[in-house]
Order: sequence, then C-alpha cells, then structure tokens
Amino acid sequence: MITQFDLAENELEFLHPSLTALMPNIEKLDLSKNQLFKMVQGQKVVFAQLLLSLRHLKRINLSSNDLSTIPTEMFKGNHNLQFIDLSWNQLEQVTFTLSHLVTLEVLLLQNNKIKDFDVLSMRNIDSVIANISYLTYTKLRVYLEYNPLSCSKCETEAFINWLLSTKSVKIPLSNLTCSDENGSFRAIDQATFNYVQGICRRRIIIISTSAASGVMALIALVTIVAVYRYRKMARRKANRIELINNLRNGEGPYKFVAFLSYSDHDENFVNDYLYRQLNETLQLMTGIHEEDRDLVCTHNMHFEIGHGILAETARCINSSSSLIAVVSDSYHCDGNCFFELDCAARHFRKPIVPCANETIYEAVFEQPMLLPFRRETRVTWRYENQQYNMNTTIEDFCSSLLDIIANMQ
Repeated sequence: MITQFDLAENELEFLHPSLTALMPNIEKLDLSKNQLFKMVQGQKVVFAQLLLSLRHLKRINLSSNDLSTIPTEMFKGNHNLQFIDLSWNQLEQVTFTLSHLVTLEVLLLQNNKIKDFDVLSMRNIDSVIANISYLTYTKLRVYLEYNPLSCSKCETEAFINWLLSTKSVKIPLSNLTCSDENGSFRAIDQATFNYVQGICRRRIIIISTSAASGVMALIALVTIVAVYRYRKMARRKANRIELINNLRNGEGPYKFVAFLSYSDHDENFVNDYLYRQLNETLQLMTGIHEEDRDLVCTHNMHFEIGHGILAETARCINSSSSLIAVVSDSYHCDGNCFFELDCAARHFRKPIVPCANETIYEAVFEQPMLLPFRRETRVTWRYENQQYNMNTTIEDFCSSLLDIIANMQ
C-alpha cells in the first residue's frame, strides 16, 4: 500500500532493485542528497534497473547525487512518470530515453555541468510525444537554470537555435544566460543567436583565408620546385655542352673521357664486354669520330714505350676526365690498380665510377681501398646463359658518366 517513499539525505551509496520491487505501487520516490554516483560507477547495470518494477511511479527525485550520467534505459518501466528531478548533479548531456514518457510534464536539470546539448540530447527531449488530446495536453517543461551554458563557439549554434525555436517542449528562458568569448554573460535571445552566427562566419573566413593562403603557398612551392628543376636541367644541359666542347678540343684533362682501370687478369673480360662498346658509344654521344682518337684510355693501349709505368699512369689519368674502376676479385690485390685508384682520387680529384660483377660485389667492396666507393657503383654484370649481361644499357651508362663529369667541372 506504500505510495510514497523518502530515502533522502541518507548518504546511500547503493540501493538494490529488489528493495524497490517490494513496493510496486510507489508513486513518489525521493532519493535526493545521497551518494548514488558510486553505484553508477561500480554497478551501472544494477543502477539502470533500480526503477524498473515501479509501474505506477509518477515523481522521482535523484537530485544532489553527483551523477555524471544516467543510463539510457533508466526510466524504461516508468510510463506514468510526470516529474523527474535531476538537478544539482554533474550531468553534461541527456543520455537517457524519454520518448515513451507520454505523461512527463517536468524535467529539472538545473545546477548541472551542461554547456550545450549535442544532437542526441536535443533529440531525446524532442521525442516526448503526448498521446492525449490537444484539449488536455500539457507540454513538457525543461528547466536549465544555473548551468554553465556556452555561446562562445560556433559549435553551440545548433543548441542556441534549438532553445529559441523548439516547439516540442517548453524551456523557460527568462533566467537563462550563456558565457560568450569574453567570459561575459548573455541572455538567451535572438541577439545571442546572431552573435554565435557571427563567430561561425568569422571562422569560415579564417578557414577560407587559411585555405587560400595554403593554396597560394602550394602554388608558390610548386612554382619554385618547377623553376628549380628547370634551372637544374638547363644547368646540366649547359654543363654537358661545355664538356663536349672541351672533349672535342681534346686538351688537358679532356683528351679522354675516362681512364679504364682494371687488373690484367680481367683483360679479356674488358676487351669483350666493355672497352669497345664504351668507346664507340662515347664517340657517338660526343660527335667525336676521329679514327685515330680514342675516348677511353687503358694502360695496355695508351702508355708510351720507354717511360716509367707510374709516370705514364699519372699522365694518362691526368689526361682523362674520369676513372672507371672494373672491380673484381683480383682488383684489390693488384698494386697497379691501387696506385691508379689512389692517383685519381687523391692527386687529380677525378670522379671515380666503379663497375663490378654482382656475385663479388658485396665482398669486394668491404676491402679498405674500395669501401669509400661502394655507393658510387653505376654498373654491375651478371653471368647468365654463358655470358655477362650488364644491369643497364651502355647508352645509359655513358650518359650517366658524362653527367657526372659535367657536374664536377
């Protein structure tokens, strides 16, 4: 027969649904000024069932319980609710379902932490529908006084507009204020809505300006890169032309394009796969077709008889624009090869382009004399089908060689 039950101000931290189930005819339940937030934190599912058996409940007071959230189905079984007091809590949004509470007249949300309502909160409140005639219909009243409502950001535009225009519920605005960008309080009215719209327009302008600045910066960057690449290509082309002119004159270090450094053990390989092809391709690229002039120098073909080997080596390397090192197992053990490499690198500062067989590439370049040139390798050979195949074309190799020389002039 109990219809009213008051448990206010008891410091309750937990209340089991089985207790409320013993009083199914309760119409008014006061659980205010307790500590039920602890029950929500530790037993949220049980808290959601606290009112489930109270089919006749009309008034529920859960104020002053430090509640930061209310379970979605908290009032699922309370179709006759008329009054819900959730004031003096820590709520920020209306997370609980109200659409089935067709008799609900009052929802108290004063003194919470509400800054604005998200779409779900506004939808939950607007979903309250009266299933009675318009003659007896009482519109739901929602009280939001003494909340830190905000009108300082564009994101609050929809909320302010909803407060001013919603037809589903009645929200007293006379005592409502919101804080603006300066921390000042404004009344919730059309002027405040216009103020928030101004914030939105300003942000759009800022975004548009930033986007425009970004696009201009991107265009400038693309232009700079394009100009840089164009100038780089133009400079490379000019350097290549200057190099070819110097090679055609054939004076000083431009008598030969390259000095071919290799071990005597690799002479057959060099003659069969590199020397002739390299010399003919360089002649074609430079337009130098003099029958009695080679563009690739070797110690076996271009040393003058009657002179010392070391002196002739230095003379030929000095007369060449670069040095091509044909690296093999025997190269790093050959004293003449070591002298040629050292002479080109340290004495004449010539660009050095190593070539190597793929099968010995890793091991050979661990040798101290070759380690500095490991990353400069331009050509490798692979032995397959009983012959050596270059990893690139001889034309690409020669073009790369000419670019290296031209850029070091």
